[in-house]
Amino acid sequence: MFRSYILVLFFMFLPVFKASAGWVITEQSTNKYGNKTFQTTFIQGNYIRLDAPTLVSIFDLKNDKIILLFPQDRAYWEGSADQLQQQFRDLMVKQLQIIISHAPDTQRDSLQKIYQHLSSSNFNQEDSNAVLKPVLQVVKTSQTLNILGYNTSMFEIKTDSILLEKIWVTNKIKPYLNIPIKETLKLTNAINPFSGVTVIPVSNEYMQILQNGAVLKREFYTSGNKVQSAQVSDIKEVKIVETIFEIPANYELMTIEQVMNLDMNRNILNPVLQDKEQRINLSPPPPFKSNNKFPDKNIQN
Repeated sequence: MFRSYILVLFFMFLPVFKASAGWVITEQSTNKYGNKTFQTTFIQGNYIRLDAPTLVSIFDLKNDKIILLFPQDRAYWEGSADQLQQQFRDLMVKQLQIIISHAPDTQRDSLQKIYQHLSSSNFNQEDSNAVLKPVLQVVKTSQTLNILGYNTSMFEIKTDSILLEKIWVTNKIKPYLNIPIKETLKLTNAINPFSGVTVIPVSNEYMQILQNGAVLKREFYTSGNKVQSAQVSDIKEVKIVETIFEIPANYELMTIEQVMNLDMNRNILNPVLQDKEQRINLSPPPPFKSNNKFPDKNIQN
């Protein structure tokens, strides 16, 4: 009798201890020239991983941390969003010094002013967003579209009546329900110089849409012209192995400047510019370091 009672309690509370599943989302992006790229997104607990052809981005949302992996060179960078942007700024200042030294006299004064502005300012992403962030209007339209069996509604994202983006959203699935959306967008926009993805606008209404649904298609616009589109080709809820959010064992730490030098030599960050013969078929990642795991292994939503 006592044993039966214990078994009943076990099965009653089993769902409470069940590990939460994550999400795997694959999408295809097309730029205005018709070039296509693919990205796979892994979401689980406090982690997000974005897999592009030549770049892997890992977000530790709890600790506001970014890890960039460069599989072709078995290299990585890690730090905060502000540190990443600051290193980009420092690299721009250094490159501008070289340009000024070779510029004709007619251009040197204007370039010198830009240099002084960059070199005298400290970058902070929150301050930058506060200055540059437009007032967004999120307008739900009557247009609908069935994508992967989900009925989606189309929203237009505008600022001052200028169309910035169209998104098709379903509320039947919610991959980002337990994810801090504001922090996710901050880290996503911070890696923009590497990813090449259009900067995502931020507003409370926009973030609520992302939090309470899934964007299955999006189109980006500049001056009324579509410049990029992306559509989800597969989305599923699965349990993700936690080691996928770790730094591979034999990867070397590099600075942003070292990575950018590699990019200029071989276009490793822009697969569209690489010849097909030069592209590397990436093999599965090597064993992961046990001492490079993110600190909060007990993921909780």
